[in-house]
Amino acid sequence: AKSNCRYEVEWVTEYACPRDYLESRNCFLSSEQHDITIDLQPLSRVGDAPYTCEGEEYVFSLSVCGGAETPVCNEKDAAVCQVKKADSTQAKVAGRLQNQTLRYSDGDLTLIYFGGDECSSGFQRMSVINFECNKTA
Repeated sequence: AKSNCRYEVEWVTEYACPRDYLESRNCFLSSEQHDITIDLQPLSRVGDAPYTCEGEEYVFSLSVCGGAETPVCNEKDAAVCQVKKADSTQAKVAGRLQNQTLRYSDGDLTLIYFGGDECSSGFQRMSVINFECNKTA
């Protein structure tokens, strides 16, 4: 638009959108600026068995935020253990508690554990847990 030799351009782009991005090395995130408080500590299984979930070939034990009564993979610092269903002696650490990152980005909440045992590819195992909000769960 032209008005008194002033020109205005309206540019619609995703890069102008505000982004919420927070990161923490523990199970708590808070930002007054973004009006966000997240505490996953109630998910820790203090004095209880770790969470388990099954895949096709493996069973995974999760010690979310630490504190599970039985250490996963019989290692105190293991957060995630990957055990082969066909041979339970094949257990690998798939992420360690001291290598924890809690990340909130544009409404998505992710807990990442890295620094696990080496894969056949040479890379270290890592686990990514994506959380979904459900107030009635």
